[in-house]
Amino acid sequence: MIDGLICLVATIISGLIFEILFYALNNSMLMLFVPIQNSIARVKNKKTLKYILYLIFLCLAVQIKGIFNLNYLYFGICLGFFYSFSDMLVGESIVKK
Repeated sequence: MIDGLICLVATIISGLIFEILFYALNNSMLMLFVPIQNSIARVKNKKTLKYILYLIFLCLAVQIKGIFNLNYLYFGICLGFFYSFSDMLVGESIVKK
């Protein structure tokens, strides 16, 4: 029970931190993710793509947890990273201009 709560809190906090970080990187002079966002913007069914990305990144996070034997805190940080990364790729960020 406590492990799930720790994972949830770590996911939410790290997700917010990574959202801000990705927003800053995307709006900096580098415009790091703009080419990827432009190609994804042409996709007709973004909602399906977003859920496919979530599923892929969830499987990747579970594999990383197993390989590196992460505890729930670090697993939550990993989930927050992948969640905010997929939101940023699709263009649905919490942080707006």
